[in-house]
Order: sequence, then structure tokens, then C-alpha cells
Amino acid sequence: MKNKHRKILNIISSIRESHSKMEDIFSYGSCLNLFIILRNIFPEAKPYFNIDHIITKIDNKFYDIKGTVLNTKEYKPYEKFFNKKGLNRSFVQMYKYELNICNYESR
Repeated sequence: MKNKHRKILNIISSIRESHSKMEDIFSYGSCLNLFIILRNIFPEAKPYFNIDHIITKIDNKFYDIKGTVLNTKEYKPYEKFFNKKGLNRSFVQMYKYELNICNYESR
């Protein structure tokens, strides 16, 4: 279990350190994308949401682009907030924020 936790943190760190804007991108708009990446590697991953941000639960530990998330009290399973139609809207919103970040930075 400790090795798996370390592997997850190493993957997140590699993503975060791959470009100076990765932390912003995965914090403001693409946190759902990070969950999808982690779920592709760890199929047991579950998304949790707090109206503002998505974190990923794997083996009773929570993660986002910064690493381990300790304060998870406000987070609930994602499916409690969205059905399949809502999930599609989430993706549209995610890409909108991602484009806003990229456009802002290119000024």
C-alpha cells in the first residue's frame, strides 16, 4: 500500500512538474482531467467533489495536483452531485476554464 501511495505521488509530481502552468491547469478547470488520468492507471479511483474542486480517492487516500489532500471533510462522491448529463456539462465547463487560463497566460 505504501509503495502504491508513493507511485501515485510520483505520477502526480511528474505531471505537475512537466510544465510551469500544470498546477494552475489542474487546479482551475482540469481537476476532472487529473481524476481521469489517475483512473486510467488505477481503475479503482473515485472522484470526490466539493462544488469547487475534484479530488481523487484511491485506497482511502485523496489526491489532487498538489499531492495528498488531507482536508476532505467538504468533499462528497461526485455522483451525488452529477448524473451522466451533468458530467457532460462538467467537461464543457472544465474546457472553458482551461482555455481561459491558457488565453490569460498568453497575453
